[in-house]
Amino acid sequence: MNLIDICKILGSLQAFILAVIFFLKRKRISLLCIFLFILSIYLISTVSDVVTFLIQVPYLLALINPLGFLFGPLFYWYIRSMLQGEYNKPRLLWLHLAPFVIEIGWYIIMFSLNSLETIRDITIQSYYNTPVLFISIFNVLKLISGCSYCFACFFSIWQFKDHFRLLVKKPVMKRWLISLLIIFSFCWVIVLFSLVISSIYTTSVFLSVLVVAQYLSFIIFLYVLTFFTISHPQLFSRDDVRTKIKARLHLNKAEINNIKDRIQKIMKEDKVYQDSVLTLQKLSAMVGVHFNVLSFVINDEYHTNFNSFINDFKLDHFIELIKSKQYKTKSLLELSFDSGFTSKTSFNRVFKKKYFMSPSRYIEIHKE
Repeated sequence: MNLIDICKILGSLQAFILAVIFFLKRKRISLLCIFLFILSIYLISTVSDVVTFLIQVPYLLALINPLGFLFGPLFYWYIRSMLQGEYNKPRLLWLHLAPFVIEIGWYIIMFSLNSLETIRDITIQSYYNTPVLFISIFNVLKLISGCSYCFACFFSIWQFKDHFRLLVKKPVMKRWLISLLIIFSFCWVIVLFSLVISSIYTTSVFLSVLVVAQYLSFIIFLYVLTFFTISHPQLFSRDDVRTKIKARLHLNKAEINNIKDRIQKIMKEDKVYQDSVLTLQKLSAMVGVHFNVLSFVINDEYHTNFNSFINDFKLDHFIELIKSKQYKTKSLLELSFDSGFTSKTSFNRVFKKKYFMSPSRYIEIHKE
């Protein structure tokens, strides 16, 4: 057992202990617990002695290899939950998990069609030589998935920029989020670099260094997490974050309910969503609160962002027009304009995202 294997074992043990500590403390950070547990399995599975065991029991490959598809979604959901102040079930959850399930299914099919010796040969190639084609394809897809979720994390910061500004006013929270994003992104950059080099050079000392760097980047990630866990345990309670944001905005339950009532009244009675240039600032002025307060209430109470919130009202208005049979005298484009949409493209995109069909198809289905 070499020094790198010892580091992997220590890193795996560290990840497992952190996951257990978070779980026992009931900090409601199940996403981070699962992420750490999977990272623990991933690191321990690359230790040379464990690899020898996996070659003897190659069926475990079907459970370990697909785990790489879960790193990106779990990290992304955790960042979003930090920004929103609480965890909300992701939309299209099945789509996020589909690559993981597909790879498991592929392994099951492959194992059922090949002998044990063939499967062992595939496992040996996966760890010591150039992987077979389908494993290489899945590895590339994992890289694409991880990089995509990195970009999605930064997009979420832009999407919830008002929450982010409130969070980073506290220096420790700023260091925590920035450290997480930088290290996680660095991990995928190293993986990308390793993949490119391995496609050019099949045997290279430099490639070996990059492979080691991959594992070290994950271990550094764990040490950063451990440091923050010990020095700032309050970071790992979303309820604390959510409460602090409310306190800074001087919000209590009664005030939030009052703001929600005013929003609903303005939206339903004044139908301000029909205003094509409606902005968060304009609506906040109508409601009588700062735009940061309005943004928090929409994100926290309705579990969506401002644009989606307004679009939901526009779609509800459009559906009411359909129910009143106005499509018989007006075109779909006219009805979409009456509902507050400014273009056919944006209307179709928003409608399909919510109802999973085109507006014309919806009308056809709901005709008497």
